[in-house]
Amino acid sequence: MNSLTTSRGPLRLAPPDPRSGFLVPDFEGMEELIAELVVPANAPMAVMSALGTSRELLRFSFYRYEFATVAVTHSLVALELALTERLADRGPLPDLVERAAAEGHLTADLAGGLDRALALPSDLARGERTSAACHPSGAVTSVRAVFDAVAALLGPVAEPAGPDDDSLVRLRDEHRHMRFPPGFQGAEPAGVDLVLVDLWVAGLVDRELKDTLDETWTAELWDSINALDKAIPLMHEPYCASYFTKLRRLAMAVAERHVPGAVGMPRGTRGPVEREPEQADRDGRESLVEAFPHELAADARAVLALLPEAKHPARTFTVRVGAEHLAIPSRIYHGELPFTTVELLPPRQRQLLHCLYTRHHDGRVRQRHLAQLLTSTTPWVVPYTVQLLGEYVLEILTDLRDGYRELLMPGSEGRSVYGQFVVDNPEFFARTERRVVSYWNEYHRRLWYADFRGYPGGTALDHLRDAASDQARRPWPNHTPGRRTRLDGYC
Repeated sequence: MNSLTTSRGPLRLAPPDPRSGFLVPDFEGMEELIAELVVPANAPMAVMSALGTSRELLRFSFYRYEFATVAVTHSLVALELALTERLADRGPLPDLVERAAAEGHLTADLAGGLDRALALPSDLARGERTSAACHPSGAVTSVRAVFDAVAALLGPVAEPAGPDDDSLVRLRDEHRHMRFPPGFQGAEPAGVDLVLVDLWVAGLVDRELKDTLDETWTAELWDSINALDKAIPLMHEPYCASYFTKLRRLAMAVAERHVPGAVGMPRGTRGPVEREPEQADRDGRESLVEAFPHELAADARAVLALLPEAKHPARTFTVRVGAEHLAIPSRIYHGELPFTTVELLPPRQRQLLHCLYTRHHDGRVRQRHLAQLLTSTTPWVVPYTVQLLGEYVLEILTDLRDGYRELLMPGSEGRSVYGQFVVDNPEFFARTERRVVSYWNEYHRRLWYADFRGYPGGTALDHLRDAASDQARRPWPNHTPGRRTRLDGYC
């Protein structure tokens, strides 16, 4: 007999699972926690479904702690599918990962980041761990590693082959045969009417094929592209995101026919800006100009021209520095320049390069270049060092802790500059705090730092929070585990 009873009356929201602890203050905070888990637009449907499901399981672990463990194991379905497609072979998942690393499909960092997730299914099967094995913070770390590995295995999203009439007709017909995402009629993410923008782009494509798309209609097309750029990041259902990503590619295939030469579209602009043909942005480096203030654009391009070609374009996050918003790369995949080349650069260009290499996919490269920035009080350097706090390399966290102790002394210029950055970017800093807690809990809590009060990342956060309190003239909010006594983290 089934002992479960059916509740009567109106449906009530489940209470938060107390085991999730201090992770986020409310369910809305889970969205910020999983914001970087973006399903690759070029993923096959089965991979897209598995990744999307694991992402939603993480979101709802706020209400059911065990969902975090299920999220990790389910994400491995996507990883195995991606590996099978890339290697054209099957086998035990750890063996496939090892082979992909050996053949250069995955970097050593990406492969190493999967170790914890790969061990989970066998531990569960042997009864050595339970469905409550993963704290949601640690599960986010493991699932993020799977997302990054799958994106690397799939490779960069391919752009349309060429905007001639035949390829444009093919793109249009492929889109016409796709079903509009069920349940999204009437949806308006970021104020964008999805049905209307879908019909509008389709109509503009038909105008192009009939040779009736004039300058006015082209401007409308760019407005539609900008609208999709706002709406797509808010789409959490994988098929919906894929549908409108493909619609955007179709719109871009038309827009590119009305731009001479190679083009790039800066943030916040309505249409394209011309670039010289030799500056074609094959590996995303031109977009990295936006990682620095506008006045440094010439220096940034000079540095970027030196970088080896990257295997993957960079994803970015946005921060405010002064009156500008910078698009900082989450990771870059360019090779490291020789030391002799770096030393020949003018000081400002050298500093730009050190900033970029703090976003390198190799942790040792990040640490080397961070060391050149920890005495700098230049405002646009600040986000590059603070971002490193939200990562897992203990040696880097120790360097940051020690560097901030000297750089952020009371009354110093560094304390003012860093404090103002935190005040100007409260959401970014709160997210960084949660990441520090997440990596401490997952990687360092059991082996070295049982108490967050002695953790180098926590001490570095204290330095930044004190600097922000000075600038704001009020205590700055603390999103880390409570401290009854103040320890300095220099043990």
